[in-house]
Amino acid sequence: MAAPELSPPPLPSSLPPSPPAQLLSLWQHYITIIIVALLVVACVIFMARKSSRFRSLGLREVAVQIVLALTLCAFSTAQPILMEIAKVRNNGSAPFHTPSMVFYTEALKMLVALVVYGLQLPRLDYTGLEALSPSSALAFAVPALLYAIQNNLNYFALQHIDAPTYQLWGCSKLVFAGLFLRILLSRQLSARKWVGLGILAAGMALTTLRPGRAATSHEASSTVRGIALVLCTSSLSGLSSVFNEWLIKFADPKAPLMFKNFLLYGFGALMCAAGWRPSAPLGDPLLFGILVVVQALCGLCVSLVLKYCDSLVKGFSTSGGVLLATFLSCLLFGFELRTPFVAGFAIVVLAFYVYFVTPPATGAA
Repeated sequence: MAAPELSPPPLPSSLPPSPPAQLLSLWQHYITIIIVALLVVACVIFMARKSSRFRSLGLREVAVQIVLALTLCAFSTAQPILMEIAKVRNNGSAPFHTPSMVFYTEALKMLVALVVYGLQLPRLDYTGLEALSPSSALAFAVPALLYAIQNNLNYFALQHIDAPTYQLWGCSKLVFAGLFLRILLSRQLSARKWVGLGILAAGMALTTLRPGRAATSHEASSTVRGIALVLCTSSLSGLSSVFNEWLIKFADPKAPLMFKNFLLYGFGALMCAAGWRPSAPLGDPLLFGILVVVQALCGLCVSLVLKYCDSLVKGFSTSGGVLLATFLSCLLFGFELRTPFVAGFAIVVLAFYVYFVTPPATGAA
């Protein structure tokens, strides 16, 4: 009796991509990211050239401010992206204890400020210690407390919404900064700037619409909770930035920046120590460490921007961060660009143009 003829096994319907194909896809992602980064640089330079403040500066000052803006843009974009990676690896939730991460971040910033200040001491004619008093030192506890609450809420917000939505709604800090500048520092904003802030609010609200399908109650509740947390952090960010700008620029202006940073981050670490758990889980230790370092560098970069630039440069950095976070989320996490999100994104870009770009003077002789 003849043996039954064996049929060949069926071929799989879809073969995994070959290593050359994977390498090509990876390079396509890198090239796309580079192109987006170049577009951000071009937008920053264009808006800087159109701004009355930048037109009054020399080439060196403009270059320094643009470099600081791009550096802050990179760090502020990296935080939500890294947080999204941590969530994807842990089935949608953060794999670490948030208050402990904030404590490590504040402690690292304090250590960096102390080391840099110590290296500067031998060359300083004025160290800042000459005019230090208990009341002047305690003034740094106010923004430290605000930053500590803000940093904790940021991590909780990123557990409920994606990185692009977080970045877009994070732009609302400009609205609160404008209000606190007016209230605390009596700094006037033109009607054009208030119109820009109104357009910004409308664009952010548009991004929350979800046509085509009804969101589940859990999704809707999570999104609303995340946006509410972002609005809280934005209000705290506006208040703390205005207060910290006053401390850096006007309170004992001759004192070194790193001396003031040491006081600020020292109070911050002291306040965050209450929530620190030494045995708390860290998830992936490497990713945890990168998140702490990136957040610390972002905070130090903000102090440099407040010292050598102003809130205008912070606005450029925020707009660049929105753009980068959106495109990186599309590449890395398959973020869906819904029509309301794209429309809201375009309105936010328009708001930045209206707010930051000064129209040419008319009626000149």
